[in-house]
Amino acid sequence: MTMALRRLSSAFVSTSLHLSLRHIRTTPLTSPISPPLRYSRLSRSTVSAPTMVATKSAPGALDTDESGGVLIAPRNGMLDIGFSADLSAHTGEILVLGVWALEDDEAEFKIPPSLAVFDKDGVLSEVVVDAEFKGKAGSSTEIVRVFGSGAKRLVLYGLGKKSKGSKAVSGAAKFAVEKGRGIKSCSSVGLYVDDASVGDVAAIAEGANVGAYIDERYREKKESEKVPSELLIVGLSSKDEYANAIKRGTAIATGIITTKEVVAAPANALTPQTLAIASEMVAKETGLDIKIMGRAECEALGMGSYLGVGRGSTDEPKFIHMTYKPEGGATKKVCLVGKAVTFDTGGTNLKVGASMIELMKFDMGGSGVALGTAKAIGEIKPKGVEVHFIMPAVENMLSDKAIHPGDILKASNGKTIEVLNTDAEGRLCLADALVYAENLGDVDYIVDMATLTGACIVSLGNDMAGVWSSSDELAQSIVSSGEEVGESMWRMPLYEDYAEQLKSKIADLRNIGAGRAGSSITAALFLKEFVKTKNWAHIDMAGPVWSEKKGGATGYGVKTMVKWLESVVDA
Repeated sequence: MTMALRRLSSAFVSTSLHLSLRHIRTTPLTSPISPPLRYSRLSRSTVSAPTMVATKSAPGALDTDESGGVLIAPRNGMLDIGFSADLSAHTGEILVLGVWALEDDEAEFKIPPSLAVFDKDGVLSEVVVDAEFKGKAGSSTEIVRVFGSGAKRLVLYGLGKKSKGSKAVSGAAKFAVEKGRGIKSCSSVGLYVDDASVGDVAAIAEGANVGAYIDERYREKKESEKVPSELLIVGLSSKDEYANAIKRGTAIATGIITTKEVVAAPANALTPQTLAIASEMVAKETGLDIKIMGRAECEALGMGSYLGVGRGSTDEPKFIHMTYKPEGGATKKVCLVGKAVTFDTGGTNLKVGASMIELMKFDMGGSGVALGTAKAIGEIKPKGVEVHFIMPAVENMLSDKAIHPGDILKASNGKTIEVLNTDAEGRLCLADALVYAENLGDVDYIVDMATLTGACIVSLGNDMAGVWSSSDELAQSIVSSGEEVGESMWRMPLYEDYAEQLKSKIADLRNIGAGRAGSSITAALFLKEFVKTKNWAHIDMAGPVWSEKKGGATGYGVKTMVKWLESVVDA
C-alpha cells in the first residue's frame, strides 16, 4: 500500500480465513518444501519455501510465546467490573463523574442534582465555571479534592448530548482507568454515569478493558503493574441484565485488543504463519470453525492474483477462512474479507521517500479488524447471522522471485491483470478473496476491509474510513453503524466512468488507474470487477487503523462491524 501517511503531500499510488477444530483439514503449518508450482498459466514457476516458526531457543528471535503467537493479552478481559450502589458513600482514590451536556447550547451548564452531595460548598460549581466545562463529549475538568467526600479525588467528564447517543461513555471508562494508572497504589477506580442505561454498562466494560491494555510484548520494563485491577460502576446495584451487558462489553473489548495486537506486531513477529496461528487461537477460544490453505491449495483454486503478491517472500502465504455459525440456524450469510499483507515493501516498485515504509507492518489492518470481530462475535454469539471471516495473508517482498511491473497475473475468476505497479498489491489479494467469498454460495452480503490507498487519507484524513458500495442500503447501514458506536465513516462515489482507466491493452484489467487523481475510487472499481452481487461494500480504513497520536494501532472497525452484523438479521 502506498502511503505517505502523515506526510501525504508526497507521492502516493492507490494500493493495494471450512475447517472444524474438531476435525482439522488443513495444510500443516510446518509443511516441508513443496514441489515446483505454477501460480497461473501466465506466471513463472517457483519453489515454495519451508515454513519457519520462531522458537524461544532461536538466537535473536523476536517471539512472544512458545508457539510463535502474538496474542498475549488476557483473553477474557483485563479488569474486574463491579458495582457501588451508594454514590455518596463511595470511597476510593478517584471517582470520575460522567455528566451529559445540555441539549440547549446556549443554556448555562450546572451540576446535575444527582451530584449535589459533592457540591455542598459550591466547589464543583466553581470548577465548572473555571474550566468553562459544558459536558462536551470527551472534555474533562482538573482533578479536585472535595473534603467530606468518600472519594479522595473527583473529576468531571463530559458525555455530550444524550440525544446523540452514549458513544462517549466508553471513553469515560477508558479515561477513568487511565487516570487511576497515574495514582500510586490505585487498585480500584470509580465511574458514575448520570442516568446510566444497560447499554451504558456495556460501553463502560468495553472502555475500561481497552483502557487497561498496555502493549508490553516487546519491552523489558513493564508498566502493567500500575494499571488498576477493578472499576466500580457507582450509583448502580448489580442486576442480571447488567452482568450480561458487562459480558458483551468485555467481548467487544477483547476483540478490539486482538485487533490492536496483530496490527501493532512487527513484521518479524507477525507473518502469514503467525497470523494463521493467532486465528487458530481465536477459533479455539470461541468455537469457530477454521480452514487454513497453503500455496498448493490456493494454486488448485487458481488464485494467481493473490499468490503473485507473495512470490518475493520466503514466508508461504496462508489463506485463512474462519466461520461463525449461530445456534438455531441463520437467516443471513455474511462474508467479511480483510486485506492481510503482513508487510508491504512495495515490491519491485519499492516504497521510497516519504512512504513511511517502517509502518507497513499495519498493512494487514483489514484482517486485524476481521480477526478482532471474529473474536467478539464468537464471544457474543448473535443469533440468525452466519459470518465468514476471510483473510488472504501474504508478504509483499522484493527478491529475484518477485513479480515485475508489467507482469500479467490470472485471477481465480479467469480475469487477467496487468500489474503496472507492484505496490498496488492489496487489491490483487482481495480480488481472489472476493471470488472465494462469493463462491461460498448464497451469500447475502460481502464486505471487504483494507488499508488500501493513501488517497483515501488525503480525502478523509486520519480519523475516517471511506465506504464504496453498489448498494445504497448496505452503504448506509454500515455508515450508520459506525456513527452509533463512534467510528466515523463516509460514503464515497463509485464513479463508473473512471473504470475506463482500468482497461489494459494486453489483459482484461490493469491494477492501477491513469494517475493519482481519484485513485481510491479506481481501486474500489477494480475490486468491483471480482464480485457479481450488488450487496458488496469496500471499506478503505487506511487512516483510522493507526494513529501515532493515540499510540499506534487503534482497534478501529471492530465496534462498527459487530454493530452492523447484529443489525443485518433485521435487514
